[in-house]
Amino acid sequence: LEAGLKGLKFMARFNVPRGTKSWECPPYAPDLLAAAHALGAYIEAYEVTNNKLYLEWAEHWAKTGLLFLYHWHLPDRPGMRFASIPVFGATFYTQSWFGVPVQWNGLVYAYYLQHLAKHIPEDANPYPRQFWSKVAEGITVSAMYQQWTEGELKGTHPEGFYSFCTEGRGPHINPEGIMVNLFTLRGLDPDISTAIIHNQQKPIHLSTGAKIEKFSQNDSGRLPYALRYVQHETSHSIITGYGGKPSAIQAQTEDIPVVDDLESAESGWLYREEKDMIFIKYKHPTGEMAFEILPPA
Repeated sequence: LEAGLKGLKFMARFNVPRGTKSWECPPYAPDLLAAAHALGAYIEAYEVTNNKLYLEWAEHWAKTGLLFLYHWHLPDRPGMRFASIPVFGATFYTQSWFGVPVQWNGLVYAYYLQHLAKHIPEDANPYPRQFWSKVAEGITVSAMYQQWTEGELKGTHPEGFYSFCTEGRGPHINPEGIMVNLFTLRGLDPDISTAIIHNQQKPIHLSTGAKIEKFSQNDSGRLPYALRYVQHETSHSIITGYGGKPSAIQAQTEDIPVVDDLESAESGWLYREEKDMIFIKYKHPTGEMAFEILPPA
């Protein structure tokens, strides 16, 4: 964390995103992928520290990314809207990228825009949560227009969208960037999600493959939280910083068994004192489940 924040402090001297494609592009060319990675880094910093300065910087880098997008389209070119230009520069000093979309860059940016949106109020002015979500959705839809629908390339999308957004050329890219955005737009971000309780001398972290709907601590030391996951599938979670082995962990008020081996258990939990870590494995009978950590007896 110290090293990461030191890097972000150094980045505060910059205003223009640059430098992620120096293997082929001039390093000083304005660069959408740089905006995306800077946005993602500052969002991570905000979530870890709860320092709103990092959220303000995240918004800054999000705004710089808007300049690389088409915000209109010709009637016969629907994939043109929200198509994403990678850099304002050239490749190997020969091929210009001005006006030529490379959508995988935009898909990285769109994914981090969705992470930004959840921290922005719905009534924020002039960039509310809905604005950033709409841009992320638009970038994803543009990528889907660019996908090949027939033949051996079916499902992939081209790296470049040439001839004023009419001609896709290879290399042809797997649709992972499209899928992660589609899942996230539907509330199932495939990345690990983390929530942090900051009002402690030592913050309590919850990380899980499920979606965290609630995470708090009451005056008695109980730790209630809620997860949403695929029904009949198994979520895995880690809680650090609780301060001791719980007396019990409950799901919908029923005790989850303590186990020695999580791998062989359908549902269970165990505690590692040396790291103050609680590991929880749980098969979800319903999509959303309420859990509670009970303090040591």
